[in-house]
Amino acid sequence: MAERIAYCNGEYIPEGEVRISMYDRGFVFGDGVYDIARTFGHRPFKLKEHVDRLFRSLKYIGLDIGLTAQQVCDITVEVFNRNRHFLGSDDDFLLVQRISRGVGMFRPEGRATVIIHCVPPPFDRFVKNYEQGIALVLVSTRRTPPQCLDPRAKLPNKLNHILAEMEARAVDPEAFALMLDLEGHVAEGASSNFFMVQEGKLISPKDQNILGGITRQALTGLAAKIGLEVSAINLTPYDLYMADEMMITANSFTLFPVATFNGRRVGKEVPGPVTRRLLAAWAELTGVDIIEQARKVAAARSSL
Repeated sequence: MAERIAYCNGEYIPEGEVRISMYDRGFVFGDGVYDIARTFGHRPFKLKEHVDRLFRSLKYIGLDIGLTAQQVCDITVEVFNRNRHFLGSDDDFLLVQRISRGVGMFRPEGRATVIIHCVPPPFDRFVKNYEQGIALVLVSTRRTPPQCLDPRAKLPNKLNHILAEMEARAVDPEAFALMLDLEGHVAEGASSNFFMVQEGKLISPKDQNILGGITRQALTGLAAKIGLEVSAINLTPYDLYMADEMMITANSFTLFPVATFNGRRVGKEVPGPVTRRLLAAWAELTGVDIIEQARKVAAARSSL
């Protein structure tokens, strides 16, 4: 069976041939960075913005990979082009860049490890979340504070996010986690940004304790473009109970509406009216109706 092609330290090779050392610092210590872009309609979306963020993360941890941002963009596009024949007409790829400081159990010994690859989003799992909304659970696990690691860097050590997910799924196996910062303000999900709607206004947490998602930025811009008032403020759990709509956003799925928060119904309908406007604006921006795409791809995969 044909394998997708990945880039690994200067070579384009089948994914099954990608190897890293057992002493790689990414594996041993989580010493590295990563980013994930995706395609819409077989076209890379905001790839430059993702790679620019990748290089800000590299600068933050003091790692020179010997490549420019443009070279990483070019390699990512080349990896995509070498794999696009695997895509069905309605399918798309996540475009993943993973970088570690390289080999070195006690100190770095050589060059960085750079791996770039493609993976299809799990569209079949997205359909229910788009159509029925998700369960969102406020967890006790807190977002790592900026005094420890700045949340603006996209780092692979995600253990606190994983513990947050486990905590949420102990309540509901399909639930998504929402974390607070150390001061009790709403931060973000385990792998998503958070928005709420109140009286027709789109509101998100302040930037200081969250990863500034590329999708979050794009949706904020779209909201302003279609006439929604947008603000970023400190939110507490009380504010969330007052919400008319909620949603989480991430690169892989773009936007999931929230059906319940801590077991309580959110709004009168899912998706709510503001969420539907944002989904329509996103379809106009990208040329892809993400809900219909997920339905088609899920149906195609189930027929195999």
